[in-house]
Amino acid sequence: MDCILIAKANDFTAKSIHEWLVNYGVDVHRYISDVEKTMISHITLSTDNKNYEFDLGNSTFNMENIPFVYFKSGIVSLSNITNSNFNSCSLFNFKGRLAYFFTTYELAMKEICLNQFESKVKIGKNNPGRINKINVLEAAIKAGLQIPDTILTTKKEKVREFLNTHISIITKSLDINFSFAETTEGYLYHQLTSKVTLKDINSFPVTFPLTLFQKEIKKIIELRIFFINQKIFTAAIFSQNSHLTESDYRNYNHENMNRVIPFNLPQEIMNKLTKLMKNLGLESGSIDMILTPNQEYVFLEVNPNGQFMANSDYCNFYLDREIAREINYNIRMAI
Repeated sequence: MDCILIAKANDFTAKSIHEWLVNYGVDVHRYISDVEKTMISHITLSTDNKNYEFDLGNSTFNMENIPFVYFKSGIVSLSNITNSNFNSCSLFNFKGRLAYFFTTYELAMKEICLNQFESKVKIGKNNPGRINKINVLEAAIKAGLQIPDTILTTKKEKVREFLNTHISIITKSLDINFSFAETTEGYLYHQLTSKVTLKDINSFPVTFPLTLFQKEIKKIIELRIFFINQKIFTAAIFSQNSHLTESDYRNYNHENMNRVIPFNLPQEIMNKLTKLMKNLGLESGSIDMILTPNQEYVFLEVNPNGQFMANSDYCNFYLDREIAREINYNIRMAI
């Protein structure tokens, strides 16, 4: 086995990458992260020898024979032993202590599995696309990139002062975006970037849970940048041309879709992005930036497992093929 590709069942990009890998002759196993479970089958560890065997779904693999792991989407899940039914036990204290024992036992197994995956030549991260946005903004500043003025606050008056200073502000998730599928009515709800008005602020309670606010950056175009091992592919999205997408292009105007074209970033900006990704320890990721009317490049955020195929198709980047080539090259170098 040359490669394990970790992705959700409905990740069509992963399916395309899988097909390209097979075309290149790569022996690849696709692990369905939201369906299949992982279990440690056997481990041998000595000064002169180590052997890690994992059950991934219905297949068993010796991790010593697998040179490459690609985390596309989702997260490695272990077979669940922590939610066993202890209701028959009348000793509550015993049940609680036993549940804690199994929780720590499962954590130890997970750490072993992830340590093996992370030790391989790899692309991507074992997470559902999350990375601390504030830490990333700090890293972007250190890399020499410009960012929007940002506050995190629990106080209504601080938001009012922020609006008075910047005239137009937005709010977005501090972490991953919340999404919810209402199956009865067939609706899908997403948490997107939204403008915050004085009317909104007046309706706030005096204090509220910690929330992120940023200065709204006026834009000529929005830039969606895919980074993979120091290669950069940039799509320019004309999202300001529609009131639906001017704050967040993911609020698609299906009747008049945004124009998307390839874009050449200045070398200086590419160097700073490369430095940022290196400092964050990311081999790949989707980066959001804005080009302002004053020709300033403003960094917004990076998603380690962000979607990229739509913009790849619009711009003929063939990123699925590019990723497969990168994986194939690294496997051949590791052999």
